[in-house]
Amino acid sequence: MKKLITFLFAAAALTSCTNAKKSTVLGDQNAGKSITGWYYYHVMEENFDSIPKLMNDEFFNAEQQAAFVNSLKQREAELGKIKSFELDEWELTDKNKKEKTKDFVFEYKVKYENAESIEKIYLEKKGNDLKIAKVEYDK
Repeated sequence: MKKLITFLFAAAALTSCTNAKKSTVLGDQNAGKSITGWYYYHVMEENFDSIPKLMNDEFFNAEQQAAFVNSLKQREAELGKIKSFELDEWELTDKNKKEKTKDFVFEYKVKYENAESIEKIYLEKKGNDLKIAKVEYDK
């Protein structure tokens, strides 16, 4: 009987750990979708001055942020306004438990007025602070 109780307790503990891990992954995905959603919202609304607030200060100084915003404006002039964006896939690319950091990449299918594009948004999470580290375009 003791063995059965021990086994059931161990099984419950393992199940709990698995559920906690799935919950963390889902939380990371939702947080990433939220920040990338705000990024696309600001691009679609032409609120370019709000975008640097979403970006990681360590990777983007003021000059780099201004250049990035200018590249967004040029991209919009070439491809037109964004009509829709859809998350294609995402993944955790790096994790450091000691420093409490995580790196993610979110890949979106983006439809512009004049073209379609695959865009990758790289995110960095330090503690609870999630910021955009880099944005790549296929065109």
